Amino acid sequence: MQHRYYQKTREERKIVNFKLGFLVVAVTVLLLCLFHFSDFFLFLPLGFWMLLSILASFVDTPSMVKSGRLKYYSHLLLAEKEKNNQIVIHGGTLFDYYFTLSKNDSGAKRRNLVLAEYLRGLSVLAQKNEIKADVQIKGTTYVLNERTAQKIGFVSKRPEGIQMLILLLNYPALIASKSFVAKKISLPNLMNTRTFTTNIETLRAHQDKIRKMSNILADQNS
Repeated sequence: MQHRYYQKTREERKIVNFKLGFLVVAVTVLLLCLFHFSDFFLFLPLGFWMLLSILASFVDTPSMVKSGRLKYYSHLLLAEKEKNNQIVIHGGTLFDYYFTLSKNDSGAKRRNLVLAEYLRGLSVLAQKNEIKADVQIKGTTYVLNERTAQKIGFVSKRPEGIQMLILLLNYPALIASKSFVAKKISLPNLMNTRTFTTNIETLRAHQDKIRKMSNILADQNS
């Protein structure tokens, strides 16, 4: 597995960004035309919300990685800088799925690869000796189920209100991401979303199990 975007040259990335900008302009013009000839006045803000939500990761993710605000620990697991003795982790975005997953893979294979990359990223994170043992690791996702998370040392709880609000605001992007992985229209069930927490010491204690689970998932797709 490779992240095709970061293998591109600077000029090739500029072409990708130009195409993205052109797509935004084209869809914006289409929305304006539909708004002009339609009596449904809420269509325009609704359309812009969906467009910006779906395409935001193609701008935000590479720019935040470049600025150092995000760091990849695997192709599909990123983490923020440590702050207040805590590291917040994030699963791959639609941007990462688009440039990582093969168009020839089935939806089931893609789902296994996503989970395998989550686990591989956690293993890499656990190996960072510069991170103190008591540093908390926190992430909110619907991809990792509660049973699997508990096996590798995480405890879970329901997301806080502000986290659910953020998820709702980004729901179009979540639909696009899950549908892209599944290769069919797929609606995320936000009721399955959990906030998982652990610390580096616990993660290190479960490192062998994490690697084993990741390798099993990866081998199933080889």
